[in-house]
Amino acid sequence: MELERLIGLPLYMIGNILPFALPALCLGSVFSSLCVSILKFLALYVGVLAGIGRLFLYPRFLKKYNRKKGITSDMKENQYLHTERNNQKYVSLKFVWPESLHRPAMDDTPCIFLAIPHGVAPLGITAYPMWSKLFNDKLCSWVCAPVVLKLPIISKFMQGMGYIPAKSSEISNALTKKDRNVGIILDGVAGMFQSRNEVAYVKKRKGPCVKLSFFLVDPLSTRRCVGIVKIALRAGAPLVPVYGFGHTKLWTAIVDPFGLLERISLALDVSLVPFVGRWGWPIGPAR
Repeated sequence: MELERLIGLPLYMIGNILPFALPALCLGSVFSSLCVSILKFLALYVGVLAGIGRLFLYPRFLKKYNRKKGITSDMKENQYLHTERNNQKYVSLKFVWPESLHRPAMDDTPCIFLAIPHGVAPLGITAYPMWSKLFNDKLCSWVCAPVVLKLPIISKFMQGMGYIPAKSSEISNALTKKDRNVGIILDGVAGMFQSRNEVAYVKKRKGPCVKLSFFLVDPLSTRRCVGIVKIALRAGAPLVPVYGFGHTKLWTAIVDPFGLLERISLALDVSLVPFVGRWGWPIGPAR
């Protein structure tokens, strides 16, 4: 399991970056031999990781979990992929919730999970099956930046597990028409730059559909939190605050002292934060 995650996590991380980096590197290779060298290194790096994962680890875990293939048309079944099962074991996830939320409290209503902090990547939320069966049996769709659902390969897996774009209309549709739970990471891209212990970026968060985050820290500011509260009231969906201890410790973000990358990332709604993981591995596995 640990070996599979040591391979799988870097592959997933680099898969989020390559669609943006490759065009620039290919263009740069026309003028610079350095870009050519970087492209060759990336081809070797991804090829080795993908080869080990696909030829050795992938079939092994399909057999272990009695699956014939990876992604299917059943989103709930897809949430039990070996990658997500192994994530929970790799970071030794534990969960605590109040007794008041036990069944049958929310059996008949979808709910909205509002989670912080994001960190470089919130592996705690990838315990996907838990969110789809803990308080009721409704599929939980997590939201992400719309651009992520357009990435090659990565988008197929995320859509297969029920992800939806972080838009008000999509969230409302999931809650009401599709009768799903919805999960939202409140600090989003901004939270990826917070690598200090247990720090979440919420007081200044102004995402398109998640101005909502203010309601956790400033309940009197109805103007700011009206977005998600309005959605929740219209759908009759309870808001369930979630805190993931340890998310900020899994990777170390390399942040410039002037905050330029953070401002650019927030403007584009795409993360441009470099980071290192276990053993100082650039874009590597979690610690």
